[in-house]
Amino acid sequence: MEIRESFYSGAVYHICSKANGHEILFRDEYDYKDFLQRYRSRMLESVETLAWIFLPNQFHLLVKVRTVDSDEQILEPRTNVSSDLSKVLNSYVQSHNKRHGRTGSLLNRSFRRKYIETEDEFRNTICSFHHLPIAFGLTLTADNWPFSSYQYLLKSENLPSMIQLVIDKFGGQNAMANYHESRLHVISEILCPEGFGLAAKISPK
Repeated sequence: MEIRESFYSGAVYHICSKANGHEILFRDEYDYKDFLQRYRSRMLESVETLAWIFLPNQFHLLVKVRTVDSDEQILEPRTNVSSDLSKVLNSYVQSHNKRHGRTGSLLNRSFRRKYIETEDEFRNTICSFHHLPIAFGLTLTADNWPFSSYQYLLKSENLPSMIQLVIDKFGGQNAMANYHESRLHVISEILCPEGFGLAAKISPK
């Protein structure tokens, strides 16, 4: 499961992947938690995860690539991000296949990533993440979908400094909630490209 895209230190990316065809990537709550545990343990030193959404057949992450030291110039290539992501995906697929008695590839070969260039794109990407479960008919409200960063960003206190900077880009948690509400009727098409439709409507147990 090779990931070929380059990542650069200090840059922010939207990264995503989906299951092959009509396969289900996360069949139950255990699968979601298993993937998250593997992702967090492997990616902690490579990226800072700013926002996320996990759906039955796909996931989306907004990450900032870590720098090695404070003097490092921005946009230095970071090959370890790709290799770390590859290890996460490989280990999860092996575990998933064993648990559910299946064989073969689970994910699409291509792992997508998009460099986030502007603050508007940054805010709209986060907002669209949280609205995807609504768009796919999995929930009526963003705060009712447990496998996203919505509750963490909008409801938590004493957040890490990098996450607080994310919230500050909206003007605070209340302003962030209002921005989400104002964008409810707009689901960004960049998050739902052709082939990224939901394979099945599965509610968490």
